[in-house]
Amino acid sequence: MNPRVSVILPVYNAEKFVGSAIQSILDQSFGDFELILINDGSTDNSESLILHFSDPRIRYVRNQKNLGLVDTLNKGLGLALGEYIARMDGDDISLPTRFEKQVAFLDGHPEVTVVATRLVLINEQGYQIDYWKEDASNRSVEEINRQLPIANCIGHPTVMMRAKPVKAIGYKHELKKAEDWGLWLELVSNGSVIAKLDEILVQYRILKTSFTALANQGNVTKKVKAFKWDYLTYKLKLGKFKSFDRRVVSSLFKDWLRFFFKPAVYYLRHLLKLDWLRLGQQFLKTKRQLEALRQPVRLIYIFPYFHTGGAEKVHASILEAVNATDSVTFITRHSEDQAFLPKFQTYSTVIEVDELIMLGYTRRWLIKKIQALFSGSLTLMSCNSQFFYNLIPYLPGEVRCIDLIHAFVHLDEVGPERWSIPVVSRLATRVVINEKTKADFANFYRAHEIDPVYLSRIQCIPNFVENKSFEKRSYEEPLKVLYAGRGSAEKRLPLIAQIAYELKRKNRPIEFHFAGPVEGAIPKTYLDACVLHGNLTQEQEMTALYAQCDIIIIASSREGFPMVIMEAMMQGVMPFSTAVGGIPEHIHSGINGVLIHETQEEAIVQCFVRWFDYYLEHKTELATLSKNAHQYAVQHFSKAFFYNAYLDLLKP
Repeated sequence: MNPRVSVILPVYNAEKFVGSAIQSILDQSFGDFELILINDGSTDNSESLILHFSDPRIRYVRNQKNLGLVDTLNKGLGLALGEYIARMDGDDISLPTRFEKQVAFLDGHPEVTVVATRLVLINEQGYQIDYWKEDASNRSVEEINRQLPIANCIGHPTVMMRAKPVKAIGYKHELKKAEDWGLWLELVSNGSVIAKLDEILVQYRILKTSFTALANQGNVTKKVKAFKWDYLTYKLKLGKFKSFDRRVVSSLFKDWLRFFFKPAVYYLRHLLKLDWLRLGQQFLKTKRQLEALRQPVRLIYIFPYFHTGGAEKVHASILEAVNATDSVTFITRHSEDQAFLPKFQTYSTVIEVDELIMLGYTRRWLIKKIQALFSGSLTLMSCNSQFFYNLIPYLPGEVRCIDLIHAFVHLDEVGPERWSIPVVSRLATRVVINEKTKADFANFYRAHEIDPVYLSRIQCIPNFVENKSFEKRSYEEPLKVLYAGRGSAEKRLPLIAQIAYELKRKNRPIEFHFAGPVEGAIPKTYLDACVLHGNLTQEQEMTALYAQCDIIIIASSREGFPMVIMEAMMQGVMPFSTAVGGIPEHIHSGINGVLIHETQEEAIVQCFVRWFDYYLEHKTELATLSKNAHQYAVQHFSKAFFYNAYLDLLKP
């Protein structure tokens, strides 16, 4: 009986990684497959490593000479006996449930010809270094169809395909610049459906000497345009130009327009984004403020905002702790409100420069002004500002540079840890708020080949909250759940609103309250299940709301350690949270809160719902956890330690 899946794995000089790649296939939870290993004339030790495996599912084929990838793939298609064909490369890793999930999907979706998965990029040492942007941002069938004429968004080693339609097309020599992309375009042009599992099931290795790495070092845009031209020429020669292919024509035309006009368009858009009135006002005000400084500046802060937010509250507390009258604070982004501006101004000269740094001339002017502030002893501290890292190379080596990292951003996003790579050696101290971020830096330095000696410069200073006495709660119905914070994407407000909706639909005696600028982040479908309090900027307003609520909820995809959890615990409000960032260092399920370890969004929702159902039936346990949460906050979130640590770090 033929296997259900044929796995085609070409190998060419892959001795360093081919063993791990093969083992990841043999370890699949779905076992009804044949693994067609085709050695394409390797001159290294690949063959002996392949022959080391004795699994009966392996079919080993050796090309007498190097045929190249297109011919080798087509040879694999001809040998394949399975109903489905899976692709794999000799330096990548398939996660154990990949085949199981792809087979189940294709069995359940007969209209789909190809199902891919998401992937994560790893380096030669196996450390995760990035996501592929096009893969991460194009997940649905509609998004894939929209993107494919513009750029490839399907990872070749992630796919499982129906054998018959793929064999009928095969891989084309005419499209060898990107033979996989050419196959996807032909399939979709013929009416086939390409889908993607929204789950990372393949680790895609980027090698310094790999074709992908070499191509990316060159002109990627030129390569893409050349492929589209080859594809369209090929289709026209065959006389098989179809309506979908017009979208490739349109995309290529836009590529050429961008090539010729992009610089002008970029600068025009950039100039149109500027608020020219505000730019002029900032220039004059900054000039006056800098001229009015009456003593040498010893300390410069560079922060993005002073509006409502946990990070901004921490930054205001740093200014208060150090209390340096000879300091200047530059604000590099436009703040949504002025919640912490008065406190910033109490302890520092505050200068807003968000418009100034958008224009080349005024940005250079500002850098020169900052250079002029150097008087032999200057400390520069920042958090989450790209301008800070761009500024460092323009400053004398004697300037002491310090950054604060609340939490790492996602691999598919660009944030301070990446901005800092060129200037890591100039950072005298890197402050983190938990051990998780310190460990993230160790992995990050390894992944990016940064000298580990710089890890010794990382200092952990946890955040704090004001000490408060414990007040016992009655837990009368309805229970009140609170979300407090912004509505930004990583906070995943739609999940919390869905939880509220699900519980309301089940007639559970529970209310969900939201404080902060969140209304636009909550789907209208769920609004009826949500009580919105708006943006509370006064501390006493938030204190009163904490006192009314029983549980604080966090469903974030990433965090450092949120101030709202610390504040809530100090008031005996029990935290329910996803296990991200530094949260698991402090929250322990069944002791002082609830941690959700699920990673898929629907599973997160259902897990939260089950826990709320449980505690609605076991309210006496809530009282114990509430007391434990308060005691933990008193013992671990010390204001004295925070103030003394920053004073020692930043005082001259």
